[in-house]
Amino acid sequence: MTLAESNVFISMSSSADQDYPPSNILDPSDNVFWMTTGLYPQEFIITFKEPIEFRQIRFVTTNVKRFVMFTTSNTEPRNFDTILEKSN
Repeated sequence: MTLAESNVFISMSSSADQDYPPSNILDPSDNVFWMTTGLYPQEFIITFKEPIEFRQIRFVTTNVKRFVMFTTSNTEPRNFDTILEKSN
């Protein structure tokens, strides 16, 4: 099951382009993507309506200098824990 097929949505993004909306983050196609305004940092929150287990996460990025992934079990977006951090 892909993210787009599950009970998930983008609940927040720091920027949006009407031709490349944040909802495209959930699309598995390399031809569909989220484009930001170019200002930094860029953030988005993926909200799951119930807990899930990840087996694989795939990112396709361009010119990303630092990437940090957080998680929280709270129903509100707060008290995040860092689970992944990558820098160039």
